[in-house]
Amino acid sequence: MRYWFLGDKLHHPLRVPKIDSNGTAFITFHEFLEAVAIKNLRDMSRGLPQTFSLQKIRSAIKVAQEKFQIEIPFADSRHQIAYDDKELFVFLAGENDPTQLTGKHIGQMGIHSIETDYLNFINFDNTTNLAYEFIVGEYFDRQIVMNPRVMFGEPAVRNTPCSAPDLWSAVKAEGDMAKVSELYSVDFDSVRASCEYCKVIGYAA
Repeated sequence: MRYWFLGDKLHHPLRVPKIDSNGTAFITFHEFLEAVAIKNLRDMSRGLPQTFSLQKIRSAIKVAQEKFQIEIPFADSRHQIAYDDKELFVFLAGENDPTQLTGKHIGQMGIHSIETDYLNFINFDNTTNLAYEFIVGEYFDRQIVMNPRVMFGEPAVRNTPCSAPDLWSAVKAEGDMAKVSELYSVDFDSVRASCEYCKVIGYAA
């Protein structure tokens, strides 16, 4: 992700990161979720005749921003980005047919079958229409999510008061999931799910 947002000597970044008062580059949570959506899209396109390059995705973002005034096109539910086996499209607000963002027919509407399945792990705010939550995994019927409104975006089982890493660390310290469940007032399966997630990603307590 660092490469995507900072680029290198040969490649431009997907979008220019913001700079804080200390001169440190950073991205917003919406931009992070856009990067997640882009990664999902590229992963799902690997079996197609043409995997979507970052150059093509940069081009799609530029057209969406300049031609249609969509600032964060991969993280805005009003205008969903879609794809076929070669090109990227956008469903503009109120339109039933997609408009082409890349290729020879930019700006023209298409009527053939296209996909938006790469958005399945992202939830959108019904008021702002922007992406606000990323489902990072599901274990024991509990979803682990990242939401900037909850614990500053730390991964956590939805509707629990503790982050997954906090519960994982507590289990490592106490040596007993049932005890942690009681101490933190979190149901047992949420503790199990948090521990499983941390083990899967290799989190060090």
